[in-house]
Amino acid sequence: MKTLPQNLAAHLAGRITTLATCWIVTRADGVRLGFTDHDRALSVEGVVCQPQNGLSPSAMIDGPEFATGGGDVSGTLESSALLETDLEAGLWDNADVRVFLVNWQAS
Repeated sequence: MKTLPQNLAAHLAGRITTLATCWIVTRADGVRLGFTDHDRALSVEGVVCQPQNGLSPSAMIDGPEFATGGGDVSGTLESSALLETDLEAGLWDNADVRVFLVNWQAS
């Protein structure tokens, strides 16, 4: 059984939550892009997550502590930094994708 941090549990127990999902995608060469389902940019781990991306996460598989064991995301990412030439060259192949549930009022 996982235990929520006290501040997150209190937030979730409230009548209104201010949560958004953010994705940080990191290429093998260290280039990082951030995306969010929120309506404004949010900063997570020093990465600005850009809004208005059409991603939808699936249910996540449990992992140790608060880590997930995996899951699926479907949709479209849009960014002027996603260049067709980089995609064709395979620079985004096997990129690391990290998913965050954040309180947008705190970002």
